[in-house]
Amino acid sequence: MLAKHTLIARRKDLGVTMSVDPTLVAVIIPYFQRKPGLLKKAVDSVVNQQVDANIQLIVIDDSSPIPAEAELTDLPESWRTRIILSRVPNGGVSHARNLGLDRVRDGVTYVAFLDSDDAWRPGHLARAIRALSSGGDFYFADFTRHDWGTSAFARCATFHPQEHPRLDDGQGLFRFSGNFFEQVLRNNPIGTSTVLYRFERFRQLRFEEGLTISGEDILFWLDILYKNERVMFSDRIECDYAAGVNICYDAKWGTEAGIQVSYNDILMLGMALERFQVSPEVQRRLRRQSQALSTVLVEQVLHRLLRAKFISLRWLGKHFWRNWRICTRSTFEVLFSRVARALRLRAPSSKTPSA
Repeated sequence: MLAKHTLIARRKDLGVTMSVDPTLVAVIIPYFQRKPGLLKKAVDSVVNQQVDANIQLIVIDDSSPIPAEAELTDLPESWRTRIILSRVPNGGVSHARNLGLDRVRDGVTYVAFLDSDDAWRPGHLARAIRALSSGGDFYFADFTRHDWGTSAFARCATFHPQEHPRLDDGQGLFRFSGNFFEQVLRNNPIGTSTVLYRFERFRQLRFEEGLTISGEDILFWLDILYKNERVMFSDRIECDYAAGVNICYDAKWGTEAGIQVSYNDILMLGMALERFQVSPEVQRRLRRQSQALSTVLVEQVLHRLLRAKFISLRWLGKHFWRNWRICTRSTFEVLFSRVARALRLRAPSSKTPSA
């Protein structure tokens, strides 16, 4: 049986030789699912990677209704020696990933993320390590989702892989040419479960736990990418996103989750403006985005109020306090739009009735 919050087993070769291995990789899986079998599929996709690297697998069970321990009973014996499994009080995905980062062993060169309802395709880790070994700090790849008819890169209108220099022939590996920091702010092509980054350069970096539903991953990428041009990527689909618990992706307009996603995205943009020195043009664009998101948020709040549905006032009050200017403008815009719409609906027809 797998022990909770313990190193399941310790390999005899986890000594000095392994601690300085340049291909030591930690894979972090935050886990909270209501459907059995998803974590097992994700872990199997790691186990089946054919790669010349030592892998430390870290699973953070965020008080999942289906315990992670039950999903890991069929692991090969050789892999039972490489896993850290921790079951912790529910704190959200940012907190879970941070706990995973806290458990990364000394000497790890790269960290990869894999959400518990996703699965890597064969060759993902080998290709990522190969790309970063050519001088990169950050790697990502194309991916697809169970309910899409195409891939993420095909859906990202401002990201064109063929415009960037290839790392080698026939492997689909590229070095991003340009300002990837601004690319992410403009139109983010990164799927979290495809990311591998150079942990030894960003050992102290953590996810923003105040972003509980969305935006936490983008802010983390921005911290790595700010004034950093060492970005590699693959145009091959290297990960499949399945239908598990995903509060951000599944949030619908007008729901409590939809409002919280808008709030988290506004919060993330505000943090980006405070944290990074960007051009006046980028500042204006981020403020326009914040204003637009605030209008969407106010529309959703009004939608729920008119239907006497629950609204969490605690975080909503924080938003209005922190962003009172854009909130005031958004409120007036929404109310004016509603009044104008009502007047148009009630206005008499200008057409003369026929005799």
